[in-house]
Amino acid sequence: MPSSTDLSALRADLKRKLTDGTYASLSERLSMIPRRIFPGFIKSNLSAFLFWSLLHFLCSNLLYFLDGIEAWKDWAVITLISSFLFWWGVFLYADLYRQLYKVLSEYVVDAMPQPGDILKLDGWIKRASDFKWVLVFFIFFMVFLFGYQFPFLTAIHDSPGIGSIIVSMSAYIPLSIVQHQLLALMLFPLVLSRYEIDLYELDPGISPSLYHLSLVIRNSSNSLSIYATIFTFYLVYLLKMPFFPTGIFYLLPLLGIFVFRQIGLSLIVGRARWTTLERLRTKMEKLDVEHHFDAPAVYGQYKAMLEYYTRVKNAEAGIFDARTGTLLFNSFILPLIAFLLFQFDRIVDFIGRFIH
Repeated sequence: MPSSTDLSALRADLKRKLTDGTYASLSERLSMIPRRIFPGFIKSNLSAFLFWSLLHFLCSNLLYFLDGIEAWKDWAVITLISSFLFWWGVFLYADLYRQLYKVLSEYVVDAMPQPGDILKLDGWIKRASDFKWVLVFFIFFMVFLFGYQFPFLTAIHDSPGIGSIIVSMSAYIPLSIVQHQLLALMLFPLVLSRYEIDLYELDPGISPSLYHLSLVIRNSSNSLSIYATIFTFYLVYLLKMPFFPTGIFYLLPLLGIFVFRQIGLSLIVGRARWTTLERLRTKMEKLDVEHHFDAPAVYGQYKAMLEYYTRVKNAEAGIFDARTGTLLFNSFILPLIAFLLFQFDRIVDFIGRFIH
């Protein structure tokens, strides 16, 4: 069985990897590239974000120009907004993952008493930060979404050249990064729920590890809800692209984050409570109270432990955040209302043809 020294070493090693960039998300690595290339000019995340957005914008317009598209100037503003919105998502996730890694390093890892769980968490974070998964998402979007996007592209540019096609496909790069990190963030509470985490026995919800973890995921949901709403409006009602499937890729994972957060954190509380109850049950059985009714000290100890057992058993185990749920609901209802308003005539016509 590993010693306390081994446990401390495992904790220190994982915390080091979380803070020194070993397991940095791809968006975080992208934010560091311009800082290293232009250390005296680009020093903050904001300037790195502007660098990638403007680079995407300039390269897109250059390809349009080389493709001989005369109306490329008319699309300059749209292309600029698109670049900013796509890369906003990438850098938004960079910030969210920094917050998550900070909570893991400062609170969660120290609350994990099992060396095996720390090793498993280490392995999962390593796999989740692997660049190959971004490539998998990129290929998926290129194959699946291009069929929806190409008719939109040909409607704008009668016969798009290779440059226009590359510009269209370049949007899949930030989209792949965002979706990869969104999926990892969505699954993380469920992954963490498989491990034992020490919590306050009578009020697990205020345990530092659980409280800060719940808070950072809630804040992530809030930020992502705002981003997804703005992006969906822009995509569907300014670019006139079909809501399905692109908009779904941004909105449905938000529902997953909210639901999995509730399930995952509740499972963490349930596991901690079960561990405590099992420990108390074992101690009460060792008292052998049935053969010591005439011993006031033993019986008093048993009664006190039974009362504590009942309090732990009845402690609140659910983790529900009405504020996050409301914001999530708004993220879905606003695009839906706008969709109904913009497509009202078509909807009425469809319902009329269906009835008759």
